[in-house]
Amino acid sequence: VQECRAERAATPIEADLYPYRTGTMGLFSNLEMAPADPVLKTSQEFAADTDPRKINLGVGAYRTEDAKPFVLNVVREAEQE
Repeated sequence: VQECRAERAATPIEADLYPYRTGTMGLFSNLEMAPADPVLKTSQEFAADTDPRKINLGVGAYRTEDAKPFVLNVVREAEQE
């Protein structure tokens, strides 16, 4: 029975035996990193912002301070068209 090793780091011996395992080594070591996703950039910038007044306008649903759904006026107008 083969042991599942996906949830822990490889030992040096395993790294030699399984060079194409997940990670940056092996089969994918020569690939360049893809550019950052512009859609997710807003979420990343929000997470990095330390201003306590920040408002998350990134991907996802918007909520009021009472955690109730908040529909933007522009969305309501688009729905009426």
